[in-house]
Amino acid sequence: MIGSSRTGGLRLALLLSLLATAVPASAAVEVGASLDRETIRVGEQAVLTVTVNGEARTVGNPKLPEVPDCEIFGGGQSQRMSFVNGQVSASHTFTYYLRPRKEGKFRMAPIEIEVDGSVFKTPPLDLTIVAGSAPSQPAPNAAPPATGTVPDARDDYFVTMRADKDSVVVGEQIVLTFAFYRATGSSFFDSPQYTPPATEGFWREALPPDRQTSQVIRSRRFNVTEISYALFPTRAGQLEIGEAVVRIPNDTFGTLLRRRNRRRNDEFLRTEPIAITVRPLPAGAPTGFGGTVGQGLKLDASVDRTRVAVGDALTLAISLEGDGYLAAAQRPEFNLLSGFRVHDDGNSIDSGPANGRMRGRLTLSKLLIPTEAGTHRIGPIEYVYYDTERDEYVSLKSRELAVNVTPSDAAVSPVFTGSARSEIEVLGQDILHIKPITGALRPYTGPLARRGVFWLGLLVPSLAWMVSMVLAKRRDRLLADPARRRASRALRQATTALKEEGVPQARVDAALRGYVGDKSGRSAAGLSRPEILEILQHGGVSSELAERVVELLDRCDHLRFAGAQSGGDELTGEAHALLGALEKEW
Repeated sequence: MIGSSRTGGLRLALLLSLLATAVPASAAVEVGASLDRETIRVGEQAVLTVTVNGEARTVGNPKLPEVPDCEIFGGGQSQRMSFVNGQVSASHTFTYYLRPRKEGKFRMAPIEIEVDGSVFKTPPLDLTIVAGSAPSQPAPNAAPPATGTVPDARDDYFVTMRADKDSVVVGEQIVLTFAFYRATGSSFFDSPQYTPPATEGFWREALPPDRQTSQVIRSRRFNVTEISYALFPTRAGQLEIGEAVVRIPNDTFGTLLRRRNRRRNDEFLRTEPIAITVRPLPAGAPTGFGGTVGQGLKLDASVDRTRVAVGDALTLAISLEGDGYLAAAQRPEFNLLSGFRVHDDGNSIDSGPANGRMRGRLTLSKLLIPTEAGTHRIGPIEYVYYDTERDEYVSLKSRELAVNVTPSDAAVSPVFTGSARSEIEVLGQDILHIKPITGALRPYTGPLARRGVFWLGLLVPSLAWMVSMVLAKRRDRLLADPARRRASRALRQATTALKEEGVPQARVDAALRGYVGDKSGRSAAGLSRPEILEILQHGGVSSELAERVVELLDRCDHLRFAGAQSGGDELTGEAHALLGALEKEW
């Protein structure tokens, strides 16, 4: 009895020690908070984001401090899980909307949030509010403020659309966000079809990726899909953003199951149009202003070499970067340089989303050929634009560049003389004599019409034209039907996912889920096993094959949680075979 009790005590101590090592330390958790902007106008809203990253098991709701003269609305929360080498890591994101009621500066006290029993505090945040339009009163306990009628949360589906600004100047960026709310547990065979709003009078650029979140509204949980655009008004006046429409087809599957609450007709969800007041740019623009509008633009100039010989070429790169639609921006200019011949070497535009807004980078390249020895200075280059954040015209200057030009060993002389400028120079012995033909000439074989190659050459363009027409019609059909286009690429996307780097189990899981989501027009994230089975059977897949797909997904989950690192080739091979069989039966 004594021996057995001691053995049991040792086992209990060993078990407790293992559990202690398995509990993640609070030091592995990172908590932060940030605002999307530091300065806003009265009536506008700032987005507050609270994040918790690390090996956290339980995460409480953030405790926001009281902020005087400011309304705060909950924007929902999202969670992401990742499995790397058997280790589980989670990322929790809480979103809030702040709408101040008067001007001033305030500091938000640290936000408290409880993680695994420990209380963390975020650093304080500063926000400046300047004069603007009066704030509107939001509906109580509703979704995030949106332009249009706040829908009833008892509906299974509803849509909202909002613009971050309703009064701007010509060329100022507006972020438009469309949101589709879908109640958890609603029918997943609806495949809603989205028609974006008309934006006449605006340049429109998409701000990917689409955001997937989850929100609780009036005690109901909704899955939310947000699609954002960057709009840039091209003229002054009263412009309107048209309505966005989502069509939800009739519930065919519910009809087959004879559900009582099934939809017998298509349902259309529409947002209300949004009026935007576009003001002209203020008078008194300085000399050199070419119409560029942006926010926080930066101008820079650089050369690839600072020491060259006369006649050697160097490249001057001029870059303009910042918040705005730089594709339509005026190109930076500079005066002709003494001691250089200047040639255009092309330009490039690199634009994309950053922090929920459109940012761009315009780069101009100039080829400079020095004609005189000595130290030559380039710049500074000046550029004038209207800054929407500062509400004033801003003049930028690039840094001054120095280039040391040394004499050249080879003489540089123009080929042509006279008053006209020469563009061709002799840099050495460029022209060589024509060598005689040493091989024997082929004898004449008769007219081309007697050769089969001649007729084949005539038929090839006709065949190529016919093939191009067929491919063009197929492309037009796919462009007109996004769901069909997505389904047609399902196998290729899944095969690519299998070839990517990473844990084999995760690659197989992502490939199979992505294939099912693409074929059915659903989001692959969050598909449960019963949903996958029903989707496959609804698509005409046999029960045996559908069960094999779900069994492989279960095996991948088991291997990932068990931390297994072997059997990758077997899993990917089986996934390839299943995808081929699914493509035949779907």
